[in-house]
Amino acid sequence: MSTEKSKRFFSRCLDGEADLWRIFWLVYVSGEIIFRVWIRLGVEIVRETGHTHFVLGVLLLHLVFGLWVVMSVWRCAKNVQWRFAYYLGRFFSALGALGLAVGAHELLQIIKLLS
Repeated sequence: MSTEKSKRFFSRCLDGEADLWRIFWLVYVSGEIIFRVWIRLGVEIVRETGHTHFVLGVLLLHLVFGLWVVMSVWRCAKNVQWRFAYYLGRFFSALGALGLAVGAHELLQIIKLLS
């Protein structure tokens, strides 16, 4: 994917112009799976070496990604024919926003403990 196309994709998602199924399944769900693997890897690195930089970086990146994807799913929820999918998209966005708030709080607590 060229840089211009990827910029357009990310902009279209954030502007609410992408298909809901695409942003939900291809970005939200697959992104969460990838981040869970990275976080698990980071936890193992912390256990073995005591170095926290990788896992903290992944958690911070996950929060940024999560904010973008929650906003994108919320805004793209209108792009469906089946009205129930609209409500599901909004529900998962609200749930994701709650998860982001909890995750940000936990990350701040971890940083506070490490300093």
